[in-house]
Amino acid sequence: MSKLTEELAPQYVNSVLQYGADVVEMINKLQKKGEAFSETINSLDELEGAFEIKGTLRILLKCPMVVVLEAIKKANAELTGEEVLPDFYPKLVEEYIKKHPDEGAILHPLCIAHQQIRKAFGQKQGLEIQQIACRSGSTGKVVFSDKGLKEAGMTEEEARKAIGENACLYLCKRK
Repeated sequence: MSKLTEELAPQYVNSVLQYGADVVEMINKLQKKGEAFSETINSLDELEGAFEIKGTLRILLKCPMVVVLEAIKKANAELTGEEVLPDFYPKLVEEYIKKHPDEGAILHPLCIAHQQIRKAFGQKQGLEIQQIACRSGSTGKVVFSDKGLKEAGMTEEEARKAIGENACLYLCKRK
């Protein structure tokens, strides 16, 4: 289990992401949690788990948030009878992308905190970290960051090939 999974435990996530809560407030809480948590880690592998390095590209092999997402689905089943993520999660993603239009490589609200932690940690270490693509383990859907594609000099097809069956593709280089 990664340190990220321990920090963003289902109990914390459920306390932040609530039906009827203000979307912007939920996003801000996730971002602030990410920034604060970035101060407590010493390496990206401690944060996320296993990844491959290809030049300035990093490929996260498995999403560390799967465990948390599955627990949230189980908790949601008690309310709705279905083991699915809460129906307001897509609205959070839409609102985040509206606020950060170039940062479209997120699939669910926990991507917001995860990517914020990674970026803040990178800044602390003198690294430029930019998300390029994120792939859903359950559906295979890949989403892209226009800014990340541009900074990496990649097309969506090149990024799709680079991420393969893995979770995340991001740029990581010294400033």
